[in-house]
Amino acid sequence: ATSLGYVTFAPLQELEVQERQIAELEFREQHEVSTRDRIIAELREKHQKESTELRARIFELEDQLKLEVEKRDLEIQQLKHKLEEQEWIAGVAGVIPHSGEISKFLDTLPDLA
Repeated sequence: ATSLGYVTFAPLQELEVQERQIAELEFREQHEVSTRDRIIAELREKHQKESTELRARIFELEDQLKLEVEKRDLEIQQLKHKLEEQEWIAGVAGVIPHSGEISKFLDTLPDLA
């Protein structure tokens, strides 16, 4: 009976040690899983916040771009209008030199009579 006790007692102690090791490993695993889940949740929250901030910045930049495009379109229209005026003035300047010749011609008309 004593010999049988030695034979069964040692494996029983070894099983108890293995059970403690398994319990410790399970505890560590649960801790690691909960830590990873917490980190993943924090990263998701951070990602969501950054995405929201970036979307807001995109909308802000799109609005700014729209205003600048409208401003440049207005400037283009004003410059086109100025260009048309300058072309008209240049056209008038093209006629003005000939007006001197017309006055000379008109001066010669009484002599022709």
